[in-house]
Amino acid sequence: MRLRTHIIRKLADCLNRYLALLDLPEVERRIDPESWSQLAWLDSEDATGETFR
Repeated sequence: MRLRTHIIRKLADCLNRYLALLDLPEVERRIDPESWSQLAWLDSEDATGETFR
């Protein structure tokens, strides 16, 4: 899947899907909750994907 966006939530969701496909311990197959919280905050501050470019 190729994303043509800078929207943080879409990029993080894509990363989670890719992590789930890797042969990693279960706990490492998702973005950790603390990082997800920070990504959600950044996304809320940048609705258009332009602010933090």
